[in-house]
Amino acid sequence: MDAGQTEEDQADYWRRGERLIAAALLLLHLAGLAVFHATGQPWALGLPLLLTLLALSLYDLRYMLLPDVMTLPLIGIGLAAAFLAAAPNGPQPWGHLAGAAIGYGVLYLVNAAYRAWRGRDGLGLGDAKLLAAAGAWLGIFALPFLLLLASAAGLLAGIGLAVARRQKMGALMLPFGPFIAFAFFLLWLFPLPY
Repeated sequence: MDAGQTEEDQADYWRRGERLIAAALLLLHLAGLAVFHATGQPWALGLPLLLTLLALSLYDLRYMLLPDVMTLPLIGIGLAAAFLAAAPNGPQPWGHLAGAAIGYGVLYLVNAAYRAWRGRDGLGLGDAKLLAAAGAWLGIFALPFLLLLASAAGLLAGIGLAVARRQKMGALMLPFGPFIAFAFFLLWLFPLPY
């Protein structure tokens, strides 16, 4: 923190940066959608998706939250891409719409159950919104595999961190967003055959 700068000033600085980054990513996504619509090239969607997931992961690692200004547009972009990719006689995007709804609902219910059991949140709703975005991009059938992959990666990272720090696993606070983002992009790169 600079001399004379309060924590509130620094928080305002990060908030302005968050919105600028989100606006730049949204513009990149819109350009990617336009290129995808014109050419059908999936890389046009992949590059903005990768950058957004990296930004969200870094933000979550630093602040333990995923900002709505980045997660909510990702849901809309995923649904728009699904509708653009839908062929008249091919697969329809309804599985992507259901994926967004179920992705949010599953983590919302997991957190509600954890809160009832432990008296505090175990997951943030940013994680639920990121899973909703994954459902919008990948479709409903990818969600179980995504959750399995993200949970396994998070568990391995947690065990490694606990061993390295010589702490109990229950004492660790580890954001889930980076692991959702990792599994999300991996399954986008290598879609499951269904």
